[in-house]
Amino acid sequence: MEQPWPIINLNSVSSTNNYASQLLSENKIVEETVIMAYKQEHGRGQQDNIWESEPGKNLTFSLVLFTNFINARKQFTLSHCVSLAIVDYLRINDLKAKIKWPNDIFVDDNKIAGILIENSILDKTLQHSIVGIGLNVNQEKFSDRATNAVSMKKLLSKDFVLQEVLKSLLDCIKNWIDFLKTNNYQDLKKEYLDNLYGFGEMKKFISKKVEFQGTIIEVEETGELVILADNGRIQKFMFKEIQFL
Repeated sequence: MEQPWPIINLNSVSSTNNYASQLLSENKIVEETVIMAYKQEHGRGQQDNIWESEPGKNLTFSLVLFTNFINARKQFTLSHCVSLAIVDYLRINDLKAKIKWPNDIFVDDNKIAGILIENSILDKTLQHSIVGIGLNVNQEKFSDRATNAVSMKKLLSKDFVLQEVLKSLLDCIKNWIDFLKTNNYQDLKKEYLDNLYGFGEMKKFISKKVEFQGTIIEVEETGELVILADNGRIQKFMFKEIQFL
């Protein structure tokens, strides 16, 4: 597939999402664009968590999308698409990945990628979205803070060319964005749940310092995680309100 989006390559930047946001505020982005950095000084995860990445070893980029075809109440469907695209790409490389709600990609019990999506809403629809992605590709050593981090190289024992990884991953993202535009939300949700870490399985969680067991039974289009607790209650959680144990 021909490369769908122009790419801005940066040697060093505080955060590709921040850089994209600045360009948008200055009206310097006129088409959907990829911003890729060799080094991020302050890469961000969900809720301003830090994303650790060794310079030049991994993919750290942001994709600016004009998403006025997405209703604001269905904004988490964009996360469905991006997550499924990363899973697809990893499976092309014989890695069986799963989506760990809300914004991580895991291989077995190890984190290989993270997603940070920031949406701008106008009236009842999205105006644009900045999709930040960090994919561990060639990094072999991680700090003690990243106890469960893994990379493609660690799993497959070979090096990857980052530009080739980026191109293939963008092709996968383009496929799922095109699918989202068909408004086939039912099949999109089914694919997402089929690839969701822990879906339909009894897992341990913690919320407000209380530990409990439960089963994930749904993820709402708004992003809420729906769990059937072992006491029979159905509970809904937004980001940072619950953690896996």
